[in-house]
Amino acid sequence: MNRYLLTLIFVLPALLAQHLIHEYAHVAAAKIFDVKVIRIQWMTYKNGTKVFFESEPDFLDNSSESISKKWAWISIAGYLATNVIGYLSALVFLLLKDGWVKGAVCYFSIIFLAIDSLYFFLGSIFNFGDIVGFRKTLSISRPLSIMGASIIFALNLTLISRLFY
Repeated sequence: MNRYLLTLIFVLPALLAQHLIHEYAHVAAAKIFDVKVIRIQWMTYKNGTKVFFESEPDFLDNSSESISKKWAWISIAGYLATNVIGYLSALVFLLLKDGWVKGAVCYFSIIFLAIDSLYFFLGSIFNFGDIVGFRKTLSISRPLSIMGASIIFALNLTLISRLFY
């Protein structure tokens, strides 16, 4: 079988799983904090997906009003979920013998470790996405969030390069 076709067979499901888990982690966090989810707009909201919550604060509003800390957890839930799954699947990769299952786990690990870390890194720099809500809720400066996202992204890339290449 063509190596590129085989790669697509593993990568596309990994990308879909990563996206679904990321968004549903926001929903799960909202349920934990008794925040009603109004709807999820899949891949049509400004070229991305958005979960709409009841009484969601406007994170891009620069007023000095305090935002409940529950929004920090709701904002970062997707990132945390996909990274934890990425680390766990990397551990599973180490425990598996060679074979197609190990190959599939490799692709899932890479996708789960790279995608959200890159998203948070770019969101920190260009002021978009979940990092904005997290940063605003906890009053974290933009340079500090860029530094933190950069460190985590670099660590994840280092883990990927050391473990899988």
